[in-house]
Amino acid sequence: MRGHFARVRAAVFCAAVLAGLVFVGSALAVTITSFDPHTGLPAKDNGEACPGGTITFNGSGFVSDGAIGGGTVVVGAPTSTVTVSFNGVKSTYVIVGSNTIMYAVVPDGAKDGPITITTGAGSATTTDALPNGGNFYVNPCPQVSLKVATANPTTAQGFNSTPSIYKLKPVSGKVGTAVTITGTNLLGVTGVLLGTVKAKYTIVDASHITTTVPKGAKTGKIALKYTIAGSTSQAGNGLAPNAAGAETPHNFASNSTAAATYQFSPRNFIVT
Repeated sequence: MRGHFARVRAAVFCAAVLAGLVFVGSALAVTITSFDPHTGLPAKDNGEACPGGTITFNGSGFVSDGAIGGGTVVVGAPTSTVTVSFNGVKSTYVIVGSNTIMYAVVPDGAKDGPITITTGAGSATTTDALPNGGNFYVNPCPQVSLKVATANPTTAQGFNSTPSIYKLKPVSGKVGTAVTITGTNLLGVTGVLLGTVKAKYTIVDASHITTTVPKGAKTGKIALKYTIAGSTSQAGNGLAPNAAGAETPHNFASNSTAAATYQFSPRNFIVT
């Protein structure tokens, strides 16, 4: 997950640099004309549990208003010279691309409600007059990082959605081989499959499951079956849209539910 968060940051950085190349004009005061998307996951456990959604803002005055406290605004790099607050909670990762575009990652602790951008000249807050309204809806991160879960398994209790597989040990073996699955949010797993074949399993703790290569199994990914509750949302959680019984949730304000959903190992288990 840390690698994914780093890639998100790199993509935002590149977009901001490109946007900065086309900066022209000025503004008398900061304005927000639109932002997208209107929902997203927060950056939890330094991005290792949930990477945090990147929100794009369009408006004016992001550069010409100057920095908070005076001076110039840093363009094309993470900055604190302007701030973005999600209903009072400041983003810890903000990039100004130009006078008319900027980016911010949804912070841990963000709350549903309006977003405020503050520059050296003042503040602007999203309103219902904007396209799709002025409120941002936070989809709660339903998991903790592997590091946190391993240090204190009770922190992962109650999270019965989006298990994550980080490691398989061993990564190959014949029928009957014992395999340890290491990941996060494993307490809510209701089934383990190797390919399409069900396997016997034991939930050891929040970050470990032991299973056995079942008879008839062939080389393929290990799948964890679980249920998504209506109060959570998992955009981009790696579900295969054609997996039997699977449903890929979407990051909408109304969130998503799925009775039988699967999360897959990042690599195949080789049946020898």
